[in-house]
This record gives sequence, C-alpha cells and structure tokens, in this order.
Amino acid sequence: MCLGCSEGGTKRSVRGYVDRRLVVAGGGDELEQRALYGPTGRMEFVGPVGKGTLHPHAYDKPVMERLWVLSEQETGFSWGF
Repeated sequence: MCLGCSEGGTKRSVRGYVDRRLVVAGGGDELEQRALYGPTGRMEFVGPVGKGTLHPHAYDKPVMERLWVLSEQETGFSWGF
C-alpha cells in the first residue's frame, strides 16, 4: 500500500512527476543493503535520486540503540519489537 499514491500505485509530486524515491525504496533487488538512497545534488538535499553518503556512525550499534530509545521517548510511541 502506498499512502498518497495515485490509482496506479505511484506517488506523484506537486508537479505531477513520479517520486522516484518511493520507486527505488520499493524496488528491492538491485539496491545495496545498508545504503542510503536519496537526492544526490547539493548537500544531498536536492537533485536526482541515487546512492548517497552513509556515515560510519550510522553502523554503530550502540548509537543506533540510543537513537531508537530516544526516538520512542520523544515521540511517545513504541513499535513493540
């Protein structure tokens, strides 16, 4: 299920273009595991979608666990798994 998608299952931006980020995220097989995909332009905020920069702390298990706990505390929501 795609929230905000058109009848054909693709999400469209304000200008009517398919949001490729959703297509890539749902594409699966050709993507690297533990990689970040998004805009590749200036400061990775704009531009075409591609493989972005994933900094080493993103792989640091204690950092990930602290961020998860903090996120649950700050949002008041727990995924329960």
